[in-house]
Amino acid sequence: MREKEAEHTMVIKNKEVMLLKAVFKAQEDERESLAGNLHDEVGPLLAALKLRISLYRRHINKGEFDTTNLEEEEKNIDNIINNVRTVSHNLTPQLVLKFGLIEALKNHLSHYNNPNFQLKSDLTACQLDKHVQINVYRIALELINNIIKYDKPSKLLVEFRDDVSDVNLEFTHNSRGISHEEFERFADESKGLGLNSIKSRTILINGTINFILEQGKNPVIKLSIPKEEHGKN
Repeated sequence: MREKEAEHTMVIKNKEVMLLKAVFKAQEDERESLAGNLHDEVGPLLAALKLRISLYRRHINKGEFDTTNLEEEEKNIDNIINNVRTVSHNLTPQLVLKFGLIEALKNHLSHYNNPNFQLKSDLTACQLDKHVQINVYRIALELINNIIKYDKPSKLLVEFRDDVSDVNLEFTHNSRGISHEEFERFADESKGLGLNSIKSRTILINGTINFILEQGKNPVIKLSIPKEEHGKN
């Protein structure tokens, strides 16, 4: 009994350690992405604007400033605002906060302009809190983008299923797909596919993900999130 209790305690501790690692990794990935966006997109635009303002100051001192330049600068400032808005959206997807996970994913699929990319749901409302919905949204976008980029399917169905204890999100398409063993191997070997982010966020919400590849059937990716731990706030 003592050995079983000790083993059970060790399993719980290992799970807690994995969860903490997942939390820290998700946070670091988001910070790295934010820093990259600010450095590569917003930073150069602001630096160029500052340089032009210095140039305008010299022209003003000489009485040579042409106010028509201000129209162009308004466009440049709008561009900076749009970049900042994009960074903000990546940090906290506003569509999820305003309309919920289901509508946000439906909107994302519509951007591909393919009527065979569809979302179905038997949920009257997503029974998960906003924090979990945001993580599921990020997982779903990573999966959808990878499926479309690497498998190039002509059909994709994203489907919400309401079970007694779980909310299930299934991705079914008509291309090659990968097995769960391949997913684990790719996640361990590759940093560019975002698969580690999928694993980390899945652990973070205490969910499970399974890549199902069966002979003669379309590949399916199933993400399950327990309701009891993530009731909607």
